[in-house]
Amino acid sequence: MDHPALLCATDLDAPLAWRDARALTRRTYLADVHALAARLPASGPMLNLSADRYRFAVGLGAALLRGHSNLMPPNQTPDTLARLAALFPQAYRLDDESASAAPGAAPLRPPAPIASIPRIPADAIAAQVLTSGSTGTPVAHAKHWGLLVANVQAGARRLAQALQRPSLAGVTLVATVPAQHMYGFESSVLLA
Repeated sequence: MDHPALLCATDLDAPLAWRDARALTRRTYLADVHALAARLPASGPMLNLSADRYRFAVGLGAALLRGHSNLMPPNQTPDTLARLAALFPQAYRLDDESASAAPGAAPLRPPAPIASIPRIPADAIAAQVLTSGSTGTPVAHAKHWGLLVANVQAGARRLAQALQRPSLAGVTLVATVPAQHMYGFESSVLLA
């Protein structure tokens, strides 16, 4: 598992997410990831504040393609964001307003042809999950891509067994935990 795939998929035309009763396919996701990656800064971690789970996932993928990590704050209060700016001065911000012109916003263009699914180095820091900082400065916990993939694959197998299914193909996930929370990240973004 040197370079796990960004997306585990055999059917790129299968739905990955839904917006306004319209399927956003895995192919659309990859096209949106590539489009956003081309617009990102050369370096710095992404402060991914998207509340929209699909846009969050596109931001994650785009940052990973650029070799950037995702900062996942415990909240979006001005104090927390100011502390993060001090801890990560190179960070850039992605939120729903800044992302609304691209990822999954509207079917303005057909998805670009996808030659292959990108692969991400297993040792790449995909996310830095931050503690609340309630007892001092927030502490970042690095999450490597390979370990995240292994954890989510194991969780998917267990969930499929609990549902008495061979896989999670065709299962729709509905989540209430924010994508920036570790549980929400693994169980509703990465699992999808």
